[in-house]
Amino acid sequence: MDDNMSVAVKSKDNMLKWRLRVLMAERELSNQKLAEMIGYHPGTISKLMKLPSRIDTHTLNLLCEALNCQPGDLIHYEPDNIN
Repeated sequence: MDDNMSVAVKSKDNMLKWRLRVLMAERELSNQKLAEMIGYHPGTISKLMKLPSRIDTHTLNLLCEALNCQPGDLIHYEPDNIN
């Protein structure tokens, strides 16, 4: 698993990693292919590859179905070691 492809958001207390890129790479899916699978435009997939500030349940359901994953597979939390 290559977490270098994750998008991270830092705050003083935590770090969330959005792992859509990782899951797509593991499944060898392009933006175009995932877009076709869930009925979205490839540009929308590009936007979703960045950590969204919000994601609706419909989109999350579509991603989990297409990627055969759980929502927790898309988001990873790591405590921040910065004091």
